[in-house]
Amino acid sequence: MFTHKSKRTVFLFSGLIVLLVLIAFSFGYLTRTSGKRPREDSLTENTDTEKGTGDEAREVSKTGPDSVLVFKRYYTRCKHTVKEEKDMDNGDIGKTGKQMKRAFPEWELAKFTPEKVTFRKNIDGYCPNHYVIKAKEGYLVIYRPKKDTGKLEAVEESNIPYQWLSPEMKEQVDKGLAVDSREEVERLMENLES
Repeated sequence: MFTHKSKRTVFLFSGLIVLLVLIAFSFGYLTRTSGKRPREDSLTENTDTEKGTGDEAREVSKTGPDSVLVFKRYYTRCKHTVKEEKDMDNGDIGKTGKQMKRAFPEWELAKFTPEKVTFRKNIDGYCPNHYVIKAKEGYLVIYRPKKDTGKLEAVEESNIPYQWLSPEMKEQVDKGLAVDSREEVERLMENLES
């Protein structure tokens, strides 16, 4: 009888210890995870120095006189990104992320800190580092993409007839033959003339 009571006591005591350990781990886990997200009522104007890219930081952080604007254009045809950086205009100093977003509605606000505001935009076209050769009115024309839109602007009309091209070259020109430099354009045109 004594051993039966003793076994029951040891079993209950062991179960109680396991239960207490589980409660302690659960409490620790909940305490750790609940501390990672700030409560909404804890966000005040005193967080002006907070630096980040979250919505909370955009609301309370403001641009300063030494802030920089960065514009990143991603061109879908050549898959290049062109980055342009400039100093903040006087009219944009002291603005929050939301205000900057409204000031540049055609751009996506990618990152906001008081020191640097980064916008990005996808452009369906080639970047201005390329030349594009297409046919116009039966002759080859050299185009250059515009920086802001990717639309092609004619820079030179050639006297090379489209009909002289091989079927493979016609297919490339029909799509828009992209060339990386002016030297490559001249070399290609010389080869086509001969």
